[in-house]
Amino acid sequence: MANNREDRLTETLKSVEEAVVTGYKAVEDSVVGGYKAIEKGVVSGYKAVETATVDQYKSIEATAVRIGKLAERRVKKRWA
Repeated sequence: MANNREDRLTETLKSVEEAVVTGYKAVEDSVVGGYKAIEKGVVSGYKAVETATVDQYKSIEATAVRIGKLAERRVKKRWA
């Protein structure tokens, strides 16, 4: 009987150990998945800001060029 009881305890201990390992792995996977999702979000956000900044710069540059050309034409008209 004692041997049977020890076998059951050993099996129970193995089951608990497996459950703990499985739970740990699930938590670990969840944490890693969350980290990767956050990392992707940060990278996407950075790229969006970078793109917007470049677009704004190009727009400002194009406006400055148009203003420069307009000013140049007005100066030429006055001196002509």
